[in-house]
Amino acid sequence: MNNYKIKVNNEAESKEVRSLLVNLGYVDSGSDRLGLVYTVGKRIGCDDIKHWNYYTGVGCKELTLPQLRDLVVLHRNDVKDATHKHIGGAAAYKTVDEIAYLWTRMGWEYKGVAHDLLLIHKENEQGLISGADALRALADGKEVQCTITGKNDWTKDIYGIQPYYFLGGGVGQFQFRLKPRTITLNVEIPACGTSYKNGQLIWILNSLDTREYCSIILDESDELPAYWWSTEQEIKQVVAALRGGIKA
Repeated sequence: MNNYKIKVNNEAESKEVRSLLVNLGYVDSGSDRLGLVYTVGKRIGCDDIKHWNYYTGVGCKELTLPQLRDLVVLHRNDVKDATHKHIGGAAAYKTVDEIAYLWTRMGWEYKGVAHDLLLIHKENEQGLISGADALRALADGKEVQCTITGKNDWTKDIYGIQPYYFLGGGVGQFQFRLKPRTITLNVEIPACGTSYKNGQLIWILNSLDTREYCSIILDESDELPAYWWSTEQEIKQVVAALRGGIKA
């Protein structure tokens, strides 16, 4: 097994790093010193940051927390972790280092520098549907919108598009979605967080998680979400309120 060393700024980061390493097959020693987390053989340890160069000398490769998260995803080898879709149709995963892996019969396969990728979560947020589903929706009397791929302008006249494009012609030239509906909510929820501190563990809504929320620790380059909460108890109250306020 490879030996690694990862800088950690606080207890929350240390806990996440050790948990990720366990997912890779390493065994946690239970040490709780802050500064860096390292692996030697199968053992996970913690040490003071002043010993950083020592672990370089014993063959530990430096990793950042985002890079470690990527390693765990690739080790898990699950197509559900795909972040993008390649223009050729294959599911893809793009790492923090801008490296693309394409999904094959053998799992994630190294592709190289990421290009020709479409971001999956943006498509999901927009509620995209296939051209065939768009035609069926129109036949059912539903309101369907379309845009030229990459433009995000949903005012284009869908009735001016030739059937060729609905059925996959033009290599994804157009994107389709059902017209979004506006839902008015009148619910009481805990106030969003306002005083964020670098390295703080925060809680956000996440429709991809079975709990409908998750915790995250932002890197310095990450943008603070518009809506976040400081404790799990608060986010649980938010989810419960939203579930009760949205009626079918």
